[in-house]
Order: sequence, then C-alpha cells, then structure tokens
Amino acid sequence: INQIGKNGFFSTVSAFQLFLLAVTLRDVVGKSVKFWRFMFPEVWTTVLHHTDNWCVGRSTH
Repeated sequence: INQIGKNGFFSTVSAFQLFLLAVTLRDVVGKSVKFWRFMFPEVWTTVLHHTDNWCVGRSTH
C-alpha cells in the first residue's frame, strides 16, 4: 500500500512538471516560430507543411 501511494504521488508530480514544461516549451516554440516566419518565410512554409499534424491547439495559418 505504501509503495502504491508513493507511485501515485510521483505520477502526480511528474504530470504537473510535464505540464509546466509543455507550457514553457510552447511559449519558446511560439517565439521561435515568429522569428523563423519573419526571417525565413520559405523555410517556415516547408516546416509548417511537415509539422502541421504535430502542432496541437495552436493554428497559426
């Protein structure tokens, strides 16, 4: 029972940390995307084509 409790707590903490990491990465990626879009529009078009299905929750086109 004690082991299960520890695993449950660890899972909760990990999920929270992953959430914070995801939010941080999304912010960084968003800023990077704006930079790349401005500096290299032709590269951005190619990248967007390949990562269109990967981007979740943020449609920039």
